[in-house]
Amino acid sequence: MKIKGLRDEDLLYEDVELHIDKIKSKKNTYVLLYRFMKIITFIGGAGITILIGWDKVPENTLQFKRTILILSACITFIAAFEGIFNLSDKALAYDVFYLN
Repeated sequence: MKIKGLRDEDLLYEDVELHIDKIKSKKNTYVLLYRFMKIITFIGGAGITILIGWDKVPENTLQFKRTILILSACITFIAAFEGIFNLSDKALAYDVFYLN
């Protein structure tokens, strides 16, 4: 709820408005990052399952094993990053500050 008349006159109102916008921006950033990581984890996990179950790729090739290993390591890293930093909890905390 921004009041244009106060924005020009009151410096305190302008400062509070600036802080509210920063909090809203941080909240949106954490929400987007959380959703992006969940989507990447889901797609990567499904990709690993498809690659392992694929009959046409010979399982003994070194390139195939390296691909599976790299995908698994990336998925593990993304899941650990989200678990360590709790991006969804940070987004909820900024939502409380914002009083949405």
